[in-house]
Amino acid sequence: MLSNCGAQSALQSYQSLDISLVSATCCFMSTYLGAQAIGCLIFPPYTETYGRKTTYIASSLLYAVSIIVVGTPGNLPSIILGRVLSGFVSTIPSVCTAGSIEEIWSPHERIWAVQAWVTVALLGIAVAPATALAIGSDLGWRWVYRLGASVVGLNTVLFFFTLESRPSRILFNITESLKKKHAIEDISIENVEYVPDLRTFVRNSLAKPSKMFFTEPIVFAVTVMGSTVYASAYLLTELIPGIYRGFGFTLRQGGLVFLAFALGGITFPILTRLHDSSIGKRLARQQRALVPEDKLLGFLIASPVQAISIWWFAWTIPPYLKHSPLISIAALVPLGFAFNEFDYVLVGYLCDTYTTDAGSANAPMGFIRATLIAVYPLFGPAIFKGLGNNFAASILAAVATLYCLIAFGFWKYGAKLRKRSLWARQNQRREQSTE
Repeated sequence: MLSNCGAQSALQSYQSLDISLVSATCCFMSTYLGAQAIGCLIFPPYTETYGRKTTYIASSLLYAVSIIVVGTPGNLPSIILGRVLSGFVSTIPSVCTAGSIEEIWSPHERIWAVQAWVTVALLGIAVAPATALAIGSDLGWRWVYRLGASVVGLNTVLFFFTLESRPSRILFNITESLKKKHAIEDISIENVEYVPDLRTFVRNSLAKPSKMFFTEPIVFAVTVMGSTVYASAYLLTELIPGIYRGFGFTLRQGGLVFLAFALGGITFPILTRLHDSSIGKRLARQQRALVPEDKLLGFLIASPVQAISIWWFAWTIPPYLKHSPLISIAALVPLGFAFNEFDYVLVGYLCDTYTTDAGSANAPMGFIRATLIAVYPLFGPAIFKGLGNNFAASILAAVATLYCLIAFGFWKYGAKLRKRSLWARQNQRREQSTE
């Protein structure tokens, strides 16, 4: 949620900071997401190599400290520093969690685990504008970060009670414990990459997300679709309060409009998850494995729903339509469902396909998504102002329409691409050898 309240903080603070609104948006949004994009290339392979728990604790603690810096009265450089640091470590929950989910739960259990993670993230995006505007209007914009720091601080304490989930790190810890307990020095692990030095890590692992993006068609396609769809959700949260001024809404009332998006994202996906779960149970009774393509139904439904919803929204907002806000608000409900399904299916597909490399497979999507969200505030509002809300939103609708063809391609050829993937085959053999 704190990642998506930057635009509202910029709106409420730019005059007191004595800078332009565009400059304030850069300080609060672009710095945060630019740093997050860099973190997406570093932390996923790092946690896959050195383990998850310590990184989660350290990142959560640093995040709490950095947003305290933002919420403490000071000068503009301190705000920028706090947003850069918090954005950098925000990669851990936004991308690396996918790897932890793959390690903890089976393919069938991941149906609900990924859904819970995606739903909470979408809910944060949806409620951030209204929450930030409400707190900022009553208490001041800095209190958004002060209250956020208290929640993240509690989260840091809870991380101490979690267990390590990375298999290679668990094996390393067990081996070290046996060495100390029984004074045995000749115990070794065959996998030489389980705990490399920094130079070996940089050479062998740091470039893994980039390699997967450029050599894996599945990663490339998922990255392009997932990042643009998710970034569009961020763009809409920033634009909607201004768009609904055309209906006579205040900024605070406009921020509440996006709650319709949350409603669709929370409720309707339960139906597709029940369908996915029923398929998993049926295959289990038949003693057959659940494959990634078995979970694509939500994606196939969401693609046309997304296109229809954005076209619907684009031509029921001012200036084309100025008297019936409920018609366009209703379009946000199925749009929330579609965005949830895109995120769930694409993240889940990468987790199921690349298993132990799931974090690195999701890293390119996190990088491009953060980059797009960082630059959207710089030109998105200008495009909507120049073309008009209706035609500018139609561009998003046209892109969504194109994705209907890509969704069909995934359904038709996804299994063939997955079977040709070198990374996927290697991970499958690795899992089979440990069973």
